[in-house]
Amino acid sequence: MWGCQSGTGHGQLFEQEEIGDRIPSQFLRLLQSLAGDTADQNIIKLMWINQLDPIRRAGIAAKPGNTKLEDLARIADNIKDAIMPEP
Repeated sequence: MWGCQSGTGHGQLFEQEEIGDRIPSQFLRLLQSLAGDTADQNIIKLMWINQLDPIRRAGIAAKPGNTKLEDLARIADNIKDAIMPEP
């Protein structure tokens, strides 16, 4: 299920993972690592986007569909910094 390596148990870890306190790019790298090389990148993208807050989701939704996932992650990282800069 989800295009992951089902025999290794990584698929279950992948599906249960949450963003928590991670920045979006860290969470994306974690999902990619858990999913392995054979995972469908569209599934990873969907799982990743579903864990983002609504402001970040809206921000990256405005980008063209051919934008690389890593670039979307950097944009999502920067959205919070632009809205709520740390002191």
